[in-house]
Amino acid sequence: MELTFEKDYPFIIYRYRIPSELKALHLHNCFEIGLIENGAGAFHVDRKSYQFRAGDIFVISRLEAHRARTNGGASDALFIYVSDTFLENVVSFTGERTIYGLFSLAGIANQYRDEGDASLIRGVFTAHTADHRPLVRSMMAELLVRIAGRYRRVIQSARGTDDFGDSLLAVYEHINRNFSHGIDADELAAIAGQSPSHFRRLFKRYAGTSPRDYITARRLKNAYLLIHERGMKAAEAARESGFQSYALFHRLFTREYKMPPVAVKRSGKKGKTTEEKQRE
Repeated sequence: MELTFEKDYPFIIYRYRIPSELKALHLHNCFEIGLIENGAGAFHVDRKSYQFRAGDIFVISRLEAHRARTNGGASDALFIYVSDTFLENVVSFTGERTIYGLFSLAGIANQYRDEGDASLIRGVFTAHTADHRPLVRSMMAELLVRIAGRYRRVIQSARGTDDFGDSLLAVYEHINRNFSHGIDADELAAIAGQSPSHFRRLFKRYAGTSPRDYITARRLKNAYLLIHERGMKAAEAARESGFQSYALFHRLFTREYKMPPVAVKRSGKKGKTTEEKQRE
């Protein structure tokens, strides 16, 4: 779902009661941080599955489909959505360019435990509840730097230390808004201010995949959510997600999700998707 942030407040912060049954997969157009307060259960991120308990922290990059359920008892979590604008500001202020790597956590574990980070998340929630927004900003900047530090070695070894990260936000945003239309690497290279060949090399270093494969994965995720959450027919979901050939869509979908589109279990809910409801 595409989240909308307040103009002067780059966060969405709330407490969430994790359901005991699996809900539809969903994804966001921003970075997400979650702290499990109590209970135990399973957290699914794309095809990865984690068992969680109180004190676990989850970091979810933009466009990673995810969902969670408990083992039957009550379980609450604190979630923080962070706008791209704030991430850019933290990079500019701190020089911690590794933060750009958090946009695409391909191959990196989404779950970890750290009492210092957990304490910061609780502090952010308390300050947010009291509407102490300057304190929230300060604590969030510290939290992001700490998280980037945790993943620094993996991110830098995979992506290098050049300045390409500065262009990632604009590229990701363009893909997110236009994936259902024709997008090519030359168009993205122009946005990033790079030659097409150099852009392809840098994008793969940062995102862990080629621009073409990244766009295809985004389209497949959208189609999956349309089928599962809205109950849309596979052929229509393919068209809505930017696939011109159903045969190609069927082959790629089956390879990605290990089942054909018609085998996707529908949620039974028709009408508006979660994304559409969020926009209202």
